[in-house]
Amino acid sequence: MGGEGAVLIAYRRPGETRAGLLRDGPSQDGRIQDLRVDRDGGLAAGTILRGRVLRVDRSLKAVFVDIGQRAPGFLPLTKLRRGTDPHEGESLILQVANPQTHQTGREDKGAVLTGDIALRADLAVLTPRTADIVVSKKIGTGADRKRLRESLAAALPEGIGAIARTRAAEASPEALAAEVRDLCARWAAMEKLSGPVLWSPPPGWHDLADHATAFRGERLAPPPGFAAAALAPGDADLLDAAVEAALERAVPIAGGKGRLVIDRTEALTAIDIDGSLPAKALAEAAFAEIPRQIRLRGLAGIVVIDPPRLRRADLGPVVDALSAVFAGDPVETVVHGLTRAGLVEITRARTRPTLAEVRAGDPMLTRGLDALHAAVQDALAEKRGSVTLTLEKAVAARLRAEERALIEARERFGVAVVLEDG
Repeated sequence: MGGEGAVLIAYRRPGETRAGLLRDGPSQDGRIQDLRVDRDGGLAAGTILRGRVLRVDRSLKAVFVDIGQRAPGFLPLTKLRRGTDPHEGESLILQVANPQTHQTGREDKGAVLTGDIALRADLAVLTPRTADIVVSKKIGTGADRKRLRESLAAALPEGIGAIARTRAAEASPEALAAEVRDLCARWAAMEKLSGPVLWSPPPGWHDLADHATAFRGERLAPPPGFAAAALAPGDADLLDAAVEAALERAVPIAGGKGRLVIDRTEALTAIDIDGSLPAKALAEAAFAEIPRQIRLRGLAGIVVIDPPRLRRADLGPVVDALSAVFAGDPVETVVHGLTRAGLVEITRARTRPTLAEVRAGDPMLTRGLDALHAAVQDALAEKRGSVTLTLEKAVAARLRAEERALIEARERFGVAVVLEDG
């Protein structure tokens, strides 16, 4: 996914950040390989907070926690340390595993929480509730892995664990030790705070920096370790096009001779493959594109693929290649192989809302932010310091409620926006 030649491109719009990983090489054809749309507001995945237990539901094997949001947080009992028995009114330090801000037909879903704390920095991840010392799978040599384990062990207090991230392989032992000590100090300070929010993680799009060698951005500070550079002409349009394409149900493959049809349900994501190519060539083209689509869309949970009809002996190498692609993925992904029905089943950890949830979870806000961005861009192109934006009443009301986006348009972009109901 990343590696040599991978460039992180990102730009700011009022109310949200768009970022993508661009691998500009002959095999990738200059396409976006991974994508993030980070919208302001709410709790981000990775946020550490102090919550109060509202009730323990033994039938659901879960705890509902007041975290200062509209809906209570949902904490599976399996995500608490063994032997922990929470009770009503108890104060707990927890981390957001999944913001899950989308709406269902029944109710707003609260954030999914975990008691397994992971405090991330540039070189390491502190795991204060486990004593395990882990080295990233991407650090391959035995000597490097041993050195990093020893460095972490020397810097960590007894009973606290950590993970050495990929960049730690190139850092000095002193730099790694200093960062780990800083993380330990942050954790100790958090335990004394009343909350609710004790720590907010870096922007979600910074995750893509682990797979990039360069950064180009607009109205954004670069991630740690990267030099600032301006977007190249067409970068923003490339990101916008990738967002729109990743929301489409059908994805052309093999130069239009085939397609993927991707359907999401409450239980799983189904991917159908059809086209005019011979079955084996169609399967190879489809399975080469599927990992990219899963990353772009942020798909998680159960993914079921209905492949072209092939003998298992012919389909097996294609499935093995899919497993190899996901082996180095930072998001835990398991390719379970062929089911009895001839389907390929994948499970993938959920680390963020899907792109569809970000865009469709609050449709009035999405329409408002899109219109605001277009108005600001027009004003900038015409060198105007103000613009009147007329929107449908419900959309205008939602955008007014998101006052930060209007303030950002004025203060960061230099365009004062006057909203009018249409």
